[in-house]
Amino acid sequence: MSKDSKTLNERFRVLMTVAIIIAPLALAVVTDATEPSAQDVRLKAMTQRALSLKMEFVADNVRRPPELVQSPILRCNDPTREEEDGTVWLWRDGKHPVACLCLFFIRDQWTFEHVSLSGEVLKVSGRPKWSWTPKAEDRVWFPVKDAVPDSAVARQRAARAIARRLEASEFHVGETYQLRLLERPLYTYSDVDHGLIAGTLFAFAYGTNPEILLQLEARETKDGPKWQAAFARLSSAEITVKLDDDEIWKVPAVRDFDARESYYAAIEMDEAR
Repeated sequence: MSKDSKTLNERFRVLMTVAIIIAPLALAVVTDATEPSAQDVRLKAMTQRALSLKMEFVADNVRRPPELVQSPILRCNDPTREEEDGTVWLWRDGKHPVACLCLFFIRDQWTFEHVSLSGEVLKVSGRPKWSWTPKAEDRVWFPVKDAVPDSAVARQRAARAIARRLEASEFHVGETYQLRLLERPLYTYSDVDHGLIAGTLFAFAYGTNPEILLQLEARETKDGPKWQAAFARLSSAEITVKLDDDEIWKVPAVRDFDARESYYAAIEMDEAR
């Protein structure tokens, strides 16, 4: 055998040895990459639970029921309170937000936290041990004096500027916690045919866990376009909101959950499906 042939054979043996060592490592990397993460598994479980729910307008069974947006509008958590992983889901009537669901995984339990953004009687069903039927209740809207800009981009900037002027807090287990505005809106919408120029749904959160929803709308009026704001709780704690240091909204702590109220929470063990 020539010297060149021996050199080639030696190189071939080295390459084969390296390939034998690397192949299992490469396979392990591919296997790890294809296995779903714990977050992916929980998201799938949350999605299955959210999509199992059905909503209807109780007073009008002919009317098309609200639709659940098929993916969460926010992924959130609050590790300081053991709220490991959560998602926020939106129900809509056409483009209008009707209700929100905050679905959290906490210590082997699932918490379904609901809030109505509608004044109508609703019913949510689909889980084995509970349903939610908030009664009709007029929502309280607060006028905001800021001018409504002409362009959509300017209106979004103006809406964010109004939200930044709000100071929100909650009183929880004997302590006051400041809540921060999530700058990115959860949802934007409009319905020009019905006088709704622009609508934005913001959240004030502890960590990334939303505790208050701010619904800010620019509407046509006889005096021209005007801003109005409404709030909805996603927390059982006492909540206070101030605008330019003036208290404009305050709700007491919730001691017992009532499925007839606009804010309601239900708990299921992880084994429930």
